Amino acid sequence: MPKSEGFRFEPDAAGVYEVTNSAEVGALLTQRANDARDQILKLAPRRRWSFYEYRRGVKVRRARRVGRSIEAEVRVESSGWHLPEYGTAEVRATAPIRNGVRLAGIDFEEGR
Repeated sequence: MPKSEGFRFEPDAAGVYEVTNSAEVGALLTQRANDARDQILKLAPRRRWSFYEYRRGVKVRRARRVGRSIEAEVRVESSGWHLPEYGTAEVRATAPIRNGVRLAGIDFEEGR
C-alpha cells in the first residue's frame, strides 16, 4: 500500500493579518477585557477611596484597530488608582489591577 501524503498549511502574512484582525477576535478581546474589569472590581477598594471614584472609573474600551493590530483596553480612570495598587506608608498595597488581570487569566508584563 502506498504511503499517504499529508497536507501542510502555512499561512502567509496576509492570512495571519486577516485572522488576527477579524470581528471574532475583536469580540473575544472585548470579552477578555470585560472579564478583567469584573475581577478588578471584585478587588477594588470600596469605602475609603470612594472619593477617587475608583469603582466608577474602571471601564472597558471595546476592541478597535490600532495600527495593524486590534486591541481592547481596560482603563482605570481614577486619580488615586495608584494608592491601592502600590500602597503608601498608610495604605497597604492590594494591587487590584495587577491581581484582577491575572485572575482573569491574562498574562501581561508590568511596566509596559
